[in-house]
Amino acid sequence: MAKRLDNIPNHDRFGVIPYNDPGDRKDAVLGICPCGCREQIEDGQTYIEWDDRYYVDRSHLVQYLKKFEGLREVS
Repeated sequence: MAKRLDNIPNHDRFGVIPYNDPGDRKDAVLGICPCGCREQIEDGQTYIEWDDRYYVDRSHLVQYLKKFEGLREVS
């Protein structure tokens, strides 16, 4: 008979995220994503730092650059 897996690691598009119990500790809040989504970025998360600002992921960075820095996609 197959064994049941109780502690399956979390996954995202970058790979396996180590399992963390939410009650372990509180992560320090680094800031709020400046792209306009207003999502909090905490120290324990995967994030992008660019130009002394913290972004949730690449798509949020590109969204910020399009809005405020004049980035244009050219085909």
